[in-house]
Amino acid sequence: MNTQKKRKSLVSCLLMLLLLVITCSSITAQANSSYEFPVIEATSDFYVNDFAGLFTEEEKASMMERAIELEEEYGGIQVVVTTVKTLDDCLIEEGEKDIEQIAYAMFKQYGIGQDDMGILILFASEDRIMRIETGYQMQTYITDAKAVELRDKYGMEYFRNNQFVEGIISLQKATISEIKSEVPQDWKPLIGDKKETSTRENNNGVVQTNTAKADSKKNGISGAMYAIWTALIAMLVGLGVAIRGLFSTKSKANAEKETYEQEFASLRKSTSKKVQEAVDVNSETWRLAMEQQKSAYEKQCSELSSKIEGQIKTLESKEREILRLNQELSGKKAELEKMEDTYSRIKTLHPDLDFENEVKNMIENEFKASAENVDEQIAQIANLTADKDKINVFDEAIRVYQSASADVQKYVNTDVGKLRRLYEESVSLRREYERAEQEKRDRATAKSAFEKMGAIVSGISFGNYENYETLDRAYKVYTGLSSAEKNYFPDMAIVEKIKSLRATAEADLKDFNTAKEAEKDVRRIVDRIYTAHEEDQDSLERAMRYYRNLTSAQQRYFSSDLERKVKHFLDEAEDDHRRKEAERRQRKEEERRRKEREEAERRHREEERRRRQREEEERRRRQSSSFSSSSHHSSSHSGHRGHGGRPSGGGATGRF
Repeated sequence: MNTQKKRKSLVSCLLMLLLLVITCSSITAQANSSYEFPVIEATSDFYVNDFAGLFTEEEKASMMERAIELEEEYGGIQVVVTTVKTLDDCLIEEGEKDIEQIAYAMFKQYGIGQDDMGILILFASEDRIMRIETGYQMQTYITDAKAVELRDKYGMEYFRNNQFVEGIISLQKATISEIKSEVPQDWKPLIGDKKETSTRENNNGVVQTNTAKADSKKNGISGAMYAIWTALIAMLVGLGVAIRGLFSTKSKANAEKETYEQEFASLRKSTSKKVQEAVDVNSETWRLAMEQQKSAYEKQCSELSSKIEGQIKTLESKEREILRLNQELSGKKAELEKMEDTYSRIKTLHPDLDFENEVKNMIENEFKASAENVDEQIAQIANLTADKDKINVFDEAIRVYQSASADVQKYVNTDVGKLRRLYEESVSLRREYERAEQEKRDRATAKSAFEKMGAIVSGISFGNYENYETLDRAYKVYTGLSSAEKNYFPDMAIVEKIKSLRATAEADLKDFNTAKEAEKDVRRIVDRIYTAHEEDQDSLERAMRYYRNLTSAQQRYFSSDLERKVKHFLDEAEDDHRRKEAERRQRKEEERRRKEREEAERRHREEERRRRQREEEERRRRQSSSFSSSSHHSSSHSGHRGHGGRPSGGGATGRF
């Protein structure tokens, strides 16, 4: 019972494994089918298929020499370069394929490298994309990460700068050098990876494999056994293909992981650098802000200290003033106490004396004595007459009266009102005298200005830029007079004449200055030209516009020699322009003809490509059904050929 269960379990496992293998084989076959399609045949050069026409013969010969040398020294390792304008140029059949599919199909069709040890560099110039496709066994030495490194380090910088030839040559050299450094000259194919089929050519030149030989023996095997073996072989092949696909996917994933890790490390380093720079900038900004705040704080403290010191000095001064006033107050109090004591003793000694009346009479007598003194000083002055030269005398008498107290002024007998009238009359006489003297001076100044203006403009009958300064100086003599002096100017006709001549001279001076400024601008252009060419035409036309924008009056002051020089240079530049324009038209016509020839050649090549495509389709139709079209394409050229190498699907693609 247990044995039967075990058998059932084993059968179930085998069925599940068989189903899984068949499913994987089906999926893998479907995936690989998108990579199996015919592409453009290799040229007879094989190592350098320059369909885009990028290389010279010398460059192509040098590249082929390096590739052939590698193959001879390293037992069949091949590096092939294919250039096209667009990826569509690679396709024989209509459809859309990406560069990975095209590179895979091209590698397989060309059979690059002995025992899968080859590399294909596919470059599309107008699509601006390239790919490095590595052989199945070459993946052991040139990994996807290494292919990415070769692409970025030796090719992409050239491609981005449109240096296609330099980039491809650099990439080929670097690839060959990398192979020589990584692969030993006595390399051997990996165990189990060497092809199990051998190739030969039949009498028609068609490649056959041992599988084809096995097909010839198929009739000797029963149908059932043949079906079993076919299924078993399909399972094993599907399983091998699936495993290889898994390893290839893992290799690609590892390469992408390594690339992402490098980019992440570079990004982290760049970010750290930028963060540090930002921190440094912010630290410096913070330090400067703190220094500014410290400076402002110290300045504010200094101002407050100065203000406090001033307040302290003011308080000290006030304290000294208060002390002085207190001392004076103490003295006054002492005098008052002394006077009160004297008054008390007098009252005690003379109780019957009317002390208040006595004091009052004594004070009035003092006032009268003071008033008599004032009368003695001002009485004689009051008897004088008004005079412009006695203003100070009358003013002094009035101030003597005003300096006395009101009690003294009551006893003054002199007529103070008369004194004030005499003072006012004297002031009026002084004003009248000064007015008359000022009038004399104004008349004399106006007369002197008139004579000076006449002397300056004598002999000037018209105004121009040469006598503008003279006329302006004469006019300023009049404008420099005051309004009172202008009222006494003898003859205004000369002022109007000078004013008119000055306006004419000023306009002429403006024309002269404008012409000279235009001359400077023109000389700056002309002085750097010895022989005029087409490139000088715009600047010479600008120079001529400077002259033509002047008025006729301004052109009178423009250098006639300079004008002739500009016209001469402009004629030379125009002649040179006409000559070069004719040359440009001729070159344009030649370019148009060249493009027409190129278009004709392109159409011819397109027709040739279509013809070859039709011939290839016809050849494939005639080919035996036992051979796959994608596996047995062979070069129609006589020359170098591949060794049947298989692509790995790995490598590196780059857009630029």
